[in-house]
Amino acid sequence: MAKKKSFMADQRGQAWLNEQSPDFWIRLQVYPDAISHHETGREYEHKAKRLLIKTGCANLRYICSVARIDSRSDYDSAEQLAERLLTSSSRQHVIYLATFLRIRNTAVVEYFEEFTAVTEKSKLIAEIASHSEGRFETLKPFTKLLYLYTTNPSLLENVHYRYVWRRLPTIYSYSSTEDLSHPSVESLTKNANALIASLNKLKSGEAYEWFGRSRLTASITVFVIHRCFPPSVRSDYQNKFRLQHDFSTVTFALDEYTGTILVKIANRAVAEVVRDWVSTTLSVTLLDTGSTLFTNYRADSVEGAFLGGYDESEGIDLIGITFRYSVGPNHSPISLKAAEYSRSIREDLSWLRQAGMVRLRSLSDIESFRIRYEDHEIEITGLVEKGGAVRFRVNDTGLTEELTQQMRMGFQRAFSVPLDQSIDPTLLAMGPSDIYHYLLGGVHEHQVQPYQRDALGRLVEYGLLKAVHGRSGLCTDVKCSSHRQPIMDEGLKECPACQSPIKWQEFVRYDEDRKVQIRIVRKALEKATGWKMDPTPYSFESHKFYRLSSSHYPGQTICCFLNDRINSGKMETFHRAMFPVLIVHPLGQQSLPVIDPSCIAHVGLPFMLAALDVEDDWKKFRSSCKDIVQRLVRMEKERILKASRLSHEHLQQKPTGYNDRNFEADIFNLLRSLFPFTVKWGGGNKPDGFCSLVFFPDNELSKSVKYNWSYDAKFSESTYDFGIGEHRQMFDYVRRLHTPKSLKSLGNRYNAHVIITNSMEESAMRNAASFMTTQHRLGSETPDFQLVFMRESFLVRLWELVRASEGEFEKRSTYLSESFVATVNNQMNHGYCLLDSTAAVELAAEVLEQPPVQDPVDPEQIKKNLRKQMKPTGVTRSRK
Repeated sequence: MAKKKSFMADQRGQAWLNEQSPDFWIRLQVYPDAISHHETGREYEHKAKRLLIKTGCANLRYICSVARIDSRSDYDSAEQLAERLLTSSSRQHVIYLATFLRIRNTAVVEYFEEFTAVTEKSKLIAEIASHSEGRFETLKPFTKLLYLYTTNPSLLENVHYRYVWRRLPTIYSYSSTEDLSHPSVESLTKNANALIASLNKLKSGEAYEWFGRSRLTASITVFVIHRCFPPSVRSDYQNKFRLQHDFSTVTFALDEYTGTILVKIANRAVAEVVRDWVSTTLSVTLLDTGSTLFTNYRADSVEGAFLGGYDESEGIDLIGITFRYSVGPNHSPISLKAAEYSRSIREDLSWLRQAGMVRLRSLSDIESFRIRYEDHEIEITGLVEKGGAVRFRVNDTGLTEELTQQMRMGFQRAFSVPLDQSIDPTLLAMGPSDIYHYLLGGVHEHQVQPYQRDALGRLVEYGLLKAVHGRSGLCTDVKCSSHRQPIMDEGLKECPACQSPIKWQEFVRYDEDRKVQIRIVRKALEKATGWKMDPTPYSFESHKFYRLSSSHYPGQTICCFLNDRINSGKMETFHRAMFPVLIVHPLGQQSLPVIDPSCIAHVGLPFMLAALDVEDDWKKFRSSCKDIVQRLVRMEKERILKASRLSHEHLQQKPTGYNDRNFEADIFNLLRSLFPFTVKWGGGNKPDGFCSLVFFPDNELSKSVKYNWSYDAKFSESTYDFGIGEHRQMFDYVRRLHTPKSLKSLGNRYNAHVIITNSMEESAMRNAASFMTTQHRLGSETPDFQLVFMRESFLVRLWELVRASEGEFEKRSTYLSESFVATVNNQMNHGYCLLDSTAAVELAAEVLEQPPVQDPVDPEQIKKNLRKQMKPTGVTRSRK
């Protein structure tokens, strides 16, 4: 440290503070132009005044005495003293110092306490005490900053480096086995231009500028580079077009004692350039500090520690934790935070564990947690690395290196695992799920780490991965732009880019087997749910799916997909059809099955495979799968009602761009909500859907009547042209439906075909009926086959009437189908019938006139009977 000048020295001349050039302050990110500007200067002065007032009367009196400014200790307030300092000859520099201090308060105090001699601190404290009136006042940060500045203005740059270093967390750490002594710092500084040149190549338009270096501690040197972004035009509340020059900092440090390079920037590309530059300049090999896999722990000890059983004697308190999954019905994330004035959440975690609410089956179950150490609250994030290993990253913002090191050691003793180091996940029961997630994406043999070998062997044994042998080549010229790009064409003898020789080598790659994947998923889902999954896919509107069904739920189908990404067209199709959907994600990180807001169930294949290996976890997985299936089935009615409401709104007021496809979907949704046995078809030479009505005219369940009809929805923005081409198409698929005998088994008949239209003339209906009923078409084979024309208004009005009296219609559920058939039969005329809104009103009224299938409960009668039953009889029992 430079020899200091006396803080109490007599200040000659007009200015009582040593004035520095504007470049000095700009380097410290204090901008004189902004402070002196007429629009922004007032705000800077106001903030400086508020900071001075908080400094306290005793400190301000002392500063005024240094500045040779008169003050009356028994009269002047803090506001008055601050005003005098801001009207003194060094007004500008007082504002500069206040601006500098405002965001560097902690760094100033830390630097002052570390580098100021004890005797000087004692003198300053005594001076402040002598100016205190009544209550004793401590030495404040502004006074400490003023002391550093008057001692040596260059000390402010050291404070600035400390602030830049402390304000960001350490993201990357690289270690070297070689000695990184003080000459290394000089070598790096001399070669700074090479680093700037490499960084400038990263992204067009961005430029990097060397800022400098500073000795932070006896062993740590901090390097700072400014990252200048391209100028951009932005708007604010005053200027619509304002040119802005943004920049950030690239901060890294060399720790000579531990031989590590610490990088505080999240951009991996920048960090790797810094690493390669240090490695080349110093001729050393740098490796990720935490890349060595930590395996020396017991799963039960780690689980017990994180769930409340950690050792408090290490001085670490767990004050918050977030789990990615809970043991609740929906497996929702759960967070726990210490209550106000509470020491920790240790007892709460123990209680939740005993109650079965939380458990730790994998380290990746922990999303983040907070600890308290030496009065510092420290945030730690759980990260799943690419290969499946887990790392707990510390946010060391604002922490000294000594405190961070002590905290790391205490944490490992308390929780049995280290911070900022890769941890083997396989020791915990469900830890392999993250490894499965990585391997199922396909890997090369040289990419497989030792801790992944067991998981790879199981995947190969299952047949989910298969080994593929091959050869690849690399250009031998390290300067070639294609040097690292593999060459697969074995016919080449030279590199296509630079004509250098090619070096060939054998490789083994593990690729997924989709067919085996489907077979494994089918067996696992059948084992977990008790339902049967068909081995071959079905197709619905050109979308393939696997059918999951159960004999206990006849007519219920769950559509299963194996996809990591489902396109919106497929989802829209199955939402319109209102089928329950279960998606198995081959590479998904989903844990126990969940249902999303769209009522779609999701489950991850990696978790399913990991659960198969652990009996206790398989029981939980199986229980969750059964619950999900039951919920999907229960949700069907809710989905149907919700879809029908939306379709009713669309039909009432058709949105812009409404077309025949939308009309088909809306018609199906209304039909499905009115008549349960309605299915949607569509496609070439097929009607849009099929409906079966079941009723009991003699009120005997053993004597049911079925009325089956296909339907087509015809939409037009004007009058629908139902011509000869439409007639022939209709006749073709009606004839096709008459052919199969399976449709006519179990008392089934094909009774009618229904044309549902929003705009069709009745003359077109008569022509269609005449075409269909001729002798050489349906007239001779099926003379009683019915052709029904249904206007859109019939469905809309019937839906409204049923929803308005839903409870009454439920009591008469079978009458709706029976009355519909009777209406069709009664209105048949010239080979067809026409149903409109009037027919809907009459149909609904006819249903409501029928007696309920089961008499409803009469609450008043129940109350009356209860009162009668409980009424005293007048007989008095003798007392013994």
